[in-house]
Amino acid sequence: GLLKWRKMLRGEKKRSSPARGSSGAEGGRGSGENGVPKLVMFNNKITYAETIEATRQFDEENVLNRGKYGLVFKATFQDGMVLAIRRLPDTSIDEGVFRKEAESLGKVKHGNLTVLRGYYAGPPPDTRLLVYDYMPNGNLATLLQEASHKDGHGHGHGHG
Repeated sequence: GLLKWRKMLRGEKKRSSPARGSSGAEGGRGSGENGVPKLVMFNNKITYAETIEATRQFDEENVLNRGKYGLVFKATFQDGMVLAIRRLPDTSIDEGVFRKEAESLGKVKHGNLTVLRGYYAGPPPDTRLLVYDYMPNGNLATLLQEASHKDGHGHGHGHG
């Protein structure tokens, strides 16, 4: 589950899995018609090339968030759809393990969590993307922190 995912991202990256198979919802290793790399989307299909275009080649101007689990980019597609794309740091997370965890995360539904809409695992090698709904008001942690300060419950900050 989620804890296993976080542990894997923290440092258990070097361990390789003997299983090389994939459980991609859209089939195979993320390649679609004519060998064009496709993101595995749970509801609609987007190519890697469309993602590159939508983020303007992962341009700094489109960075929404920076964290230890990579950069999150705003992606605006030609049809007007807007998504958030997390590009994980270059890793050696086994592709099969990544796909399995992403499939599991895609099934998690909760009112306080951003829905995982899809994922992508290379090529290029070691490219790992997670695709989420775009949240124009920020993420839950930011909203909770702001609400806490408004209510006067800021932790560790003297107010007087």
